[in-house]
Amino acid sequence: MAWWPSWGRRAERRESFTDLLVAAAVERASGKTDARIGATGALQAASGMVSRAFAAATVEAPGNLAAAVSPFVRSQIARALMRTGEHVAMIDVDPEGIVSLRPASHWDVQGDIDPASWVYRVTMAGPSVTRTRYVPAAGVVHCRAETDAREPWRGIGPLQSASLAGRLSAETLASLTDQERSPRGGLLPLPVDGEDPTVAALKTDIRNLSGQIAFVESTQTMHGGAPGSAPRGDWDVKRIGADPPRAEVELLTQAGLEVVNACGAAGLFEGGDGTAAREAYRRWMHSTVQPLGALVSAELSEKLDAPISLDFGPLMASDLAGKARGFQSLVGGGMDVERAAGLAGLVTGGDE
Repeated sequence: MAWWPSWGRRAERRESFTDLLVAAAVERASGKTDARIGATGALQAASGMVSRAFAAATVEAPGNLAAAVSPFVRSQIARALMRTGEHVAMIDVDPEGIVSLRPASHWDVQGDIDPASWVYRVTMAGPSVTRTRYVPAAGVVHCRAETDAREPWRGIGPLQSASLAGRLSAETLASLTDQERSPRGGLLPLPVDGEDPTVAALKTDIRNLSGQIAFVESTQTMHGGAPGSAPRGDWDVKRIGADPPRAEVELLTQAGLEVVNACGAAGLFEGGDGTAAREAYRRWMHSTVQPLGALVSAELSEKLDAPISLDFGPLMASDLAGKARGFQSLVGGGMDVERAAGLAGLVTGGDE
């Protein structure tokens, strides 16, 4: 029977804002997270795809547990699995017996080698109040995408495993961002200094152009009209601004692809024709989304003490043509129609 912390509030205490800042600083110093990597568009794209897939899944659960695993909760879990490799939520039950999952902003774990002995210090943040509770392992839903035997209580995210890909993407993006911060605009050479009243009027005319035409004096006249004294181009404007090397731009693209590949989204962002895109989507659904869904379903079922599953069937509609081809090949090879339909995934309950 799952442990639902109705009495956990007695162990509640406030944690100061300073404590949270210190914890965050220690976490970053230890190398667990990198704010720059988390801010890259590649990771946002990969995590956003998975989170939206989880939000669109259908939950099969008894009673009011389906409401506890709402689309918002599912999307939070999926995004966290992509970004940090784990998500912790405390199981709470109100006086009417309604179950809810309260996501933790910070947590740490203590205990023996048996996961059932673990005790979580769970911190939950509100707009003006932060609360910390000590909760047994049975009172939290701790979803992990991957773990290390040396630290089984911690989840490992894709970019923690493939840290070089994430760092390359972040560093390249930071370099291009620095270049974009450089001064930019147009330079208009003038034959006299800025104190001349004629030049002052000219500056005003240029600022007020707004796409219209202003009649100004030729630069040759400004130079005294001597032959060859004027510049070759009358009123040539020189543009200055960021001009990043083409190799660096291409490196950013390749680094972004490495990030999404590490997140299990290989091929989704590489373009190509419709066939290639559908195949990439099919692989992503079968090798990334569904396995993650199985891990989350198992953790939810164990901690909520009820059979809970996530069905991604509606998202698999794009694979219908591939299933039909597989079904046709199996039937053509002499297999029974019903068994072939089950193996091809056209009906539920087929042989695996």
